[in-house]
Amino acid sequence: HIEQSWTDYNAKRPFDYKLLSQIQEEMYEGEEKITTIFIVITVITVFIALLGLFGLSSFTTEQRTREIGIRKVNGATLGDIILLLYKEFFWIIIVAFIIAIPIAYWRLTVWLESSFIYYVDVQWTTILLAGLSALIVGLATISFHVVRAASSTPVDAIKYE
Repeated sequence: HIEQSWTDYNAKRPFDYKLLSQIQEEMYEGEEKITTIFIVITVITVFIALLGLFGLSSFTTEQRTREIGIRKVNGATLGDIILLLYKEFFWIIIVAFIIAIPIAYWRLTVWLESSFIYYVDVQWTTILLAGLSALIVGLATISFHVVRAASSTPVDAIKYE
């Protein structure tokens, strides 16, 4: 019926219709492509950062092998050694997060304001959750070297040096 009415009133132009959902999908096609690209880049970046953190933890625990052995001989428990090694990396991750907060908040706000008609508020809980996730993943990444260094025998550690 709509097509017939269109032809009656405007015979020169063909009847071409689209559903609102199709129009919206076309509008957000570019956003979906950009989102996919950002996800891939983010995964690669996080992987490279975690490899660097893994290497740094390997280097640090290797450099502190003798110190760990001496601490164990003097009565330090496994938990004390693990806490000692985690503390150093904990502060590195916290400082990196503090530097990243304003940059991430600013970029996210600019992107949301320029890309969407309606205002989308950036929740601080989202940023804090991202920081907590980064801390957990970072500490989990270094756990292999930390636990290995903390559970080694003091004799091997002192003999190593």
